[in-house]
Amino acid sequence: AHRLSTPAAATAASSVVASLRDQPGALDDVGHWHAALERIAAGEARLDAAQQQVRALASLSDETSLDVSTADRDTARSSLIAVLSEALELHDAEHGESQWRRKQDEAAALRERSDCAGQLRERVRLQ
Repeated sequence: AHRLSTPAAATAASSVVASLRDQPGALDDVGHWHAALERIAAGEARLDAAQQQVRALASLSDETSLDVSTADRDTARSSLIAVLSEALELHDAEHGESQWRRKQDEAAALRERSDCAGQLRERVRLQ
């Protein structure tokens, strides 16, 4: 059976968060975002394994092991939440800014077209 220790869960989550933090522009590339999603999936798998361990120990009437396993599961859950939050913050920061710029450019292009259409209507009216 797979056992998840608190230090291992914390170390894994910290390394994922650090790698995402070290590469803020990495999420612009689909391949990097895919890698971030894979790390999130790995965190989910660790949480599932820890939850299964809690369920198995709950049936054994071993309170000490159950308490340790429950703490490990809670740590894995907190680590996953941190990884998800960090990925969302990076996504919003990187993609939110670029999306805002694209929308501003699009609005400027529409204003320009509108101005050109107005000038064309005026020329046609004057002819």
